[in-house]
Amino acid sequence: MVKLISHLLVALVFFVALVGAVVYYAWLPTGTMTIHNEIVSQDPLSLKKPDQRIKQLTVVTYNIGYAYGLENNKGGRLTKSDVTRNLLQMIDALRQSNPDILFLQEVDFHSRRTYDINQAVLIANALNMPYSAHSLTWDHTYLPWPFWPISSHYGRVVSGQVVMSRFPIVSQDVLVFDKPQSNPFWYNWFYLDRVVQKITLLINNQRYSVFHVHLEAFDEKARQQQTARLSRWVSENRETALLAAGDFNSTTNIGPSLSIREANELLASKVFLKTLEKETLLTNAETANLLTYPSDLPQMKLDHIFYSSKLKPVKTTVLNSNASDHAAVLSTFKLK
Repeated sequence: MVKLISHLLVALVFFVALVGAVVYYAWLPTGTMTIHNEIVSQDPLSLKKPDQRIKQLTVVTYNIGYAYGLENNKGGRLTKSDVTRNLLQMIDALRQSNPDILFLQEVDFHSRRTYDINQAVLIANALNMPYSAHSLTWDHTYLPWPFWPISSHYGRVVSGQVVMSRFPIVSQDVLVFDKPQSNPFWYNWFYLDRVVQKITLLINNQRYSVFHVHLEAFDEKARQQQTARLSRWVSENRETALLAAGDFNSTTNIGPSLSIREANELLASKVFLKTLEKETLLTNAETANLLTYPSDLPQMKLDHIFYSSKLKPVKTTVLNSNASDHAAVLSTFKLK
């Protein structure tokens, strides 16, 4: 009997060690991108030289949802042709808008789920964008999500967010937020990082700061804390701050199809954005009834472009496409 118990204990220890090794391997960074925050420069014909003065600025923020279309976050599986088709649709819409500064969230760099297509490189080359800065938010050898069935697991994931620009990028600083305390510790091991990129651009021989965000989606307290920290960082750079844009996961407008409960929950986060405006002196470039999510039947506006007094707004609109579950927001400004 003692011998049997001893064997069972050995087997249990071996099993726990094996599970631990598997989890540790899955949690490890892939090592495919050694620099987590990187600036990439090119020199295509469209390059705006530092001494070339511009008077108008076109800005787009777009959560491309890894080019998974309306299946993003639903656990479905797309074919390579589906992913490619979505990317080409996005590129076509972006090419027509011809942005000077492009903020992209949920971009895959080297992920199994999207067939190792480097979406940042593909889009930058297609739009002839001379400068870009990326920040990794997910880098795992194996992501066991969706949990079931196992065959639907994403596996290797290397993704993040990107700022593309026709103006020289001087520097990039990245603020990484703490993960929500409400999540189980093991869940946070595999959960994506929420970050803010602070990009310094050289426009008309002057340095300006733009802030690129993708804030917490599922934990309201964490999102409030992140918005407050963003406000402080922008305020600390008020002299150079030009824009703050991205997926804030907080809405200012709601559609008619939401229930009263859903509407109240969403509008609670409206206070976060109003506080951001008050503390940073930035203004939300939007019009009434402008909605971005979900893209097929928008019921809320999660995606925003905030601008400083250095800019004069001309027009803000959305670019609707089912290539992502979000619609893009496009704003044009005159530079004062």
